[in-house]
Amino acid sequence: MTFSKMMLGTVQFGLNYGIANKEGQPSLEKVRGILRAAAGFGVNTLDTAAAYGSSEEVLGRALEESGLADKFQIITKIPIFPADTPEKDAEKLIRDSLERSLERLRCPKLRAVLIHNEQNLPYFSILERICAEGYADGAGISLDSRASLIEFREIVRHAEYVQLPSNLVDRRFDEFIDSAPERGAFIFTRSACLQGLLLIPDCDFPPHLRELLPWRERAQRIAEVLGISVKELCFRYLVSLAGVASIVFGVDNKEQLAENCSYARKGPLPGAAVERIRSEIPLLEESLIRPFLWSRRAEKYQRETGN
Repeated sequence: MTFSKMMLGTVQFGLNYGIANKEGQPSLEKVRGILRAAAGFGVNTLDTAAAYGSSEEVLGRALEESGLADKFQIITKIPIFPADTPEKDAEKLIRDSLERSLERLRCPKLRAVLIHNEQNLPYFSILERICAEGYADGAGISLDSRASLIEFREIVRHAEYVQLPSNLVDRRFDEFIDSAPERGAFIFTRSACLQGLLLIPDCDFPPHLRELLPWRERAQRIAEVLGISVKELCFRYLVSLAGVASIVFGVDNKEQLAENCSYARKGPLPGAAVERIRSEIPLLEESLIRPFLWSRRAEKYQRETGN
């Protein structure tokens, strides 16, 4: 089974997730409805993780009860473990994790399993070996920092499946994405709308992230010239990149699912629009565009302003 251009992320099924999430964790009935709709729109891959709360359990039950298990292939991620874990212990942790994931997901085999945290990238060869025992078709990695491309260069360039953040204002992995086809790698991008930050009203914008507003405004102007919404620009920009195999996106309801899939069906942006985005929006400070660092940025803002 090939990868659909849109890949349904399921962190919302197990946690209250996302800076713009107003609906909270959906009910099992709602999850079943979202999965039925996703299958109808041609989505054939689901992204989850052992760390996503009850996501794997919810998915397994929803897929079985709805009779949709054969419509989707599943990618999951192993839990994070200490970076100084001995190899024998790491091997047991990984194997035990995969067995629990398969049990929770109620499936015989996974399409791919990813290292979830960069600190565990040195254990990638162990994950590859275990996946080859029949747990999954392949192993991969999830990246979050630009430094990982340098520190773990050989591992990163060897991995067949790579998930990473990319959007209109997060340009850290552009070169890596562009070179994916020649490496034969499958790149799955996440955070198309920067966890919704690129779409929320200015009045709701977190004060410690307001330095991002001028660049969002630049994206808004590009969208206006094209006669489309910023949200459509977010998705179709990623659709335009030849190195992107799938765009991982999360939804709170079927309406959002239909909207997001409609953007992908419209196809790539004009080449000139992609070039304009890449030329007018520079490589921004990582603390501004990497959600993992937002809490630190907020603490710094509070110290400096007293707010």
